[in-house]
Amino acid sequence: MWGVLFAIGFFIFIGIGYWWTGVLEKRRREDLIRLSQELGLELSWQLMPGDQNRFDRFVLSKKGYRRKSGICLTAETDQTRMTIFDFDFETGQGKNKEIAHFVFTMCIDSQLQAPQLSLRPSTWGARLAEFVGRRDIDFPEDPEFSKTFVLRGPDEEAIKGFFTPSRRRAMLAYPEQNLEICDNTILIVRRNTRLDAKMVKSYMNETLRITRALVGSS
Repeated sequence: MWGVLFAIGFFIFIGIGYWWTGVLEKRRREDLIRLSQELGLELSWQLMPGDQNRFDRFVLSKKGYRRKSGICLTAETDQTRMTIFDFDFETGQGKNKEIAHFVFTMCIDSQLQAPQLSLRPSTWGARLAEFVGRRDIDFPEDPEFSKTFVLRGPDEEAIKGFFTPSRRRAMLAYPEQNLEICDNTILIVRRNTRLDAKMVKSYMNETLRITRALVGSS
């Protein structure tokens, strides 16, 4: 008897959890729709074909399986196109299956030209990866930059040429940033989160500042 009651209570609890998750997701989408109207942003429910083609050039676009972009907000000027969007993918199988949630801010700037690279904060995990053979690109003349970031990419010479002293100084103002760059496109990476209307302005402004710092420095 008690086992039956426990089972019923358990399933009711699970059902309430799913219902509340749905309520929160509905509110989140409504808030983002309202924000897009207030700011005059273009809204779509997945990446537009041109933006998808840009995104596909980045390593993170190919992680896991069942990859899916979610709600997207886009602002555009003559020089810059910026899209902020949800992105999910799955890893593992069976009981080990997990869903990874990201928010990406992708900024295309006509004045930027950079080699393919990734830049992220130097962490214990990154140092361990270097120890087992995943070598990053260092600047012996700039130990502060090399200590702050893990910099990787296929063309070390081109990457070192791009990260001039002024660009390295500019990036030191953003020691927690995780980003990838390819040609004229910057991808700012935020892990384990979903797009929140309260953070959209902050995310976009920060991405614009980083883009301007890299474009304006030489």
